[in-house]
Amino acid sequence: MMDKELRVNSTSLRFSKRVGDIVDNTPGKTFADKFEYIVLNYQEKKDEREAYLKELDRKIKMKKKQLDEIKMYLNKFFSISEKVNIVEKAIEGLVKDCNTKF
Repeated sequence: MMDKELRVNSTSLRFSKRVGDIVDNTPGKTFADKFEYIVLNYQEKKDEREAYLKELDRKIKMKKKQLDEIKMYLNKFFSISEKVNIVEKAIEGLVKDCNTKF
């Protein structure tokens, strides 16, 4: 996995327990091996992650579009429902007026 290239030697490196847990659970014998694995793995899987995020973004946009269509339908339905209620009240008013006049 590791090339025999010149590497920077870091004698003091501080990191959180969370980072330490990640490093401890990474394949490799030394910290340098583990660090190199993490960095190279990150770089190698970058395109895969970006493709996944792009697909996820496409799905989110599709769901938002569906939600907008449902909202539009509901607004149209409520508008029609409100108009029906107004017409029914107007008819009731006319019926009452007719009953009181005759």
